[in-house]
Amino acid sequence: MNQPYHHGNLGEALINRGLEQLEEHGLDSLSLRGLADQIGVSKTAPYRHFKTKHDLLTALAAEGYQRFADMLEEQERRLSGENANSLLEGLYTAYGHFAQGQPELYRLMFSRLGNSLHSERCKLNAQRAFSVVLRMAAQLEPQRADPRSLAVSLFANLHGWVMILMDDLIPPEAGATWDSWTRFARLPQVFTPEDG
Repeated sequence: MNQPYHHGNLGEALINRGLEQLEEHGLDSLSLRGLADQIGVSKTAPYRHFKTKHDLLTALAAEGYQRFADMLEEQERRLSGENANSLLEGLYTAYGHFAQGQPELYRLMFSRLGNSLHSERCKLNAQRAFSVVLRMAAQLEPQRADPRSLAVSLFANLHGWVMILMDDLIPPEAGATWDSWTRFARLPQVFTPEDG
């Protein structure tokens, strides 16, 4: 028989254990009853917080977007006043670090399934994250009247690199690994104005 629950906030505990389970065993392994067993509560206790697995996944995606936005904003603060090359390097490094450290969460957030899970919290934090990329784009090419097209190109470049690295689609002889990919992942038009 399960011991009484003493962890405090069950909803938070379910999210934290769900994130661990997601990374350790993948999306298909997640179940509310399984998480209840791991945490040590009754099989029905999680249903007071999440009515379905879909609700749990929505909460996991929302937590992922909040952590993602927090991380990008922290990197932006850290790089305040740096030159364009340092900004770009820092953006790519932070983005890749998040995806490499939590690949299953990243896949959930940016998958077709993830898009169907978008709650208001997801949307708010996704916008926060994109706003960092938008502000960095404006700093990279201050002469642009509207930095949105550059920001979208940066995001597409970042996401594309992360996905091909996670799926191990780059031949080893290319030399682009998690440790070196930022040397390869550059948009020439934003590298530096003098390079153009």
